[in-house]
Amino acid sequence: MADNHGPAPGSRGLHAFVVALVGLAFAHLVTGSSDTIAKMLMLSRNEPFVPERIAEVALYVTALLVVAGAVFGIYAARRQWVSFEQVVTSLLFAAFVAFITIIDHSLPSANGSPVLPFWETVYYFVWIAGFWFAPIFLLPSYGDGLSARVRRGGGVLVVAAVMSFLGLASGLGLEEIVGKILDAKGWLEGSPYNSQNFWIAKPVTVNAIHGAFVTVAFASIWWRRIWASAASAIIWTASVSVLTVVYAGVYGGAFYADGRLVAWWHGFLVFAALPGVVAVTLYLAYAYTRRDVNLSVGWPVSSKFWLLLPLGFSAGFAGIALLGLQPIARDHSGVTVEASILVVSHGLNGIVLGSVLRLMPFVFRMIPIDESE
Repeated sequence: MADNHGPAPGSRGLHAFVVALVGLAFAHLVTGSSDTIAKMLMLSRNEPFVPERIAEVALYVTALLVVAGAVFGIYAARRQWVSFEQVVTSLLFAAFVAFITIIDHSLPSANGSPVLPFWETVYYFVWIAGFWFAPIFLLPSYGDGLSARVRRGGGVLVVAAVMSFLGLASGLGLEEIVGKILDAKGWLEGSPYNSQNFWIAKPVTVNAIHGAFVTVAFASIWWRRIWASAASAIIWTASVSVLTVVYAGVYGGAFYADGRLVAWWHGFLVFAALPGVVAVTLYLAYAYTRRDVNLSVGWPVSSKFWLLLPLGFSAGFAGIALLGLQPIARDHSGVTVEASILVVSHGLNGIVLGSVLRLMPFVFRMIPIDESE
């Protein structure tokens, strides 16, 4: 899949300079301008400058800049203007800057209170660290030294980062559509989704997390030579899926327990069900539509696979919304959210997430690694 046609020797220095210049611009925007850009976007929409909302939009802006920088870096690597290791290093730095930004929002402000709860922001960052960067260190490398590991794990990182952003963008779009068409004030603004703790259940968060989750947990399916044996591939998929389900469930239990053991388990099961539904649906759809193909990178499935995913996600998310999210939202916020709004919105979001995953085959083309590896 790599582009083996590098630049002419005379132009290599100029290209490297342009890449460095663009990289410096991205770095400056990520480190110092995300809040400013967020305020400009909110001003264009006539939104009030609420600190929590500024922090939320600033994180979206940071994600956009990081992924835009990653896409440009991968393009440069494919053209052999820079090395793939340089791109991965830049992404690591950008993620570190994003983490520092999150921590900054979690520190006491001038009025003595943080904009975002510290442990909750750390919880979100662990998703990024686990899905974007852990594969670099955990996936096997069949080449020499760290460079081969970075290239293989970095390929998964690139797909995970782009799929996270596509999920984020699709979730934001759905929230806008639902809010306008259904006039669903209780869905996004009425209370539970206006609570920081309930961000995990918003479409934008669900889709961003699960776009990366599918990429990493099922890497052994869409990149079939990444493991030397079928047993290793099964262990990887099962381990990542179980850890994700448990981690999501612990969040639900910790933030919605209210000191009661029954409430802790209720919260655990509801939020663990979100990645659980995604994993089970994808596995069953894969088992039903699996095909024998010779390509190294790509989903070895029939076209039915991409039809089953939206249907399965939609049914699963709608059921979770009705049986789990609505009671938690009511108990946590004291406001009754209309069941039909939750069910319809989450059902639509399942269709959106399944449709976004259909874009993965196009994202695979960004991996600057030969299929012979």
